[in-house]
Amino acid sequence: MRLLSVIIPVFNEEDTIATILREVLAQPLLGWEKEVILVNDGSTDGTKRALEPFFPQIHYLEHPRSRGKGAAIRTALVAASGEYVVIQDADLEYRPKDIPALLSQIERTKAAAVYGTRKNDPHKRNSFYALGNWALTELVNVVFSAHLRDIGTGYKLFNAKTLKSLSLRGNGFDFDMEVTTLLLLNGRSIRDVPVSYEPRDFAHGKKIRARDGFAMLISFARCLLWRNTG
Repeated sequence: MRLLSVIIPVFNEEDTIATILREVLAQPLLGWEKEVILVNDGSTDGTKRALEPFFPQIHYLEHPRSRGKGAAIRTALVAASGEYVVIQDADLEYRPKDIPALLSQIERTKAAAVYGTRKNDPHKRNSFYALGNWALTELVNVVFSAHLRDIGTGYKLFNAKTLKSLSLRGNGFDFDMEVTTLLLLNGRSIRDVPVSYEPRDFAHGKKIRARDGFAMLISFARCLLWRNTG
């Protein structure tokens, strides 16, 4: 039986984490087993208490203070032993029912990564965030002559060996730009597949901010500089 590693970075998601974990654990993956690696990134609410009933079924890791999504993913990667790795957000914007589509696409195309392109009505999304994601995606497409549609998506599935080979440094949401840029710099292919998406607003816990867009730009420039300096 082949193994899929499901990495879940968590920061202050006491209201949603139990629902997501139940869905992840219950989601059938024909021909695959799954290991769930959850990193509690210094949550200060009741997240850990909500997680306790799931401890026998998950690999639980913890940061004593919040270091960011990218740092949580790197921590989880050390423990991941699956052939593929999928990032699952801890809120309810993305649902585990879409994991089989991601897995099917990466198996069919033999790509290094598959991104879950959000297919909902764009007017349901925060317009400022959507515009920033579009601009960053187009920047990557122009520089690399790529055809990506949504680099900011929270649903990304990777070939584990390839992901672990990258020199990832970003601690926050700049992970999305950094991993995309490094994959393309190394000539790795990225495919996409539509996934469902139910956005939440900032009043209900959305954490990405304008400063994260600037961090992505800095990450992009750093990766290009790394290429040019060899």
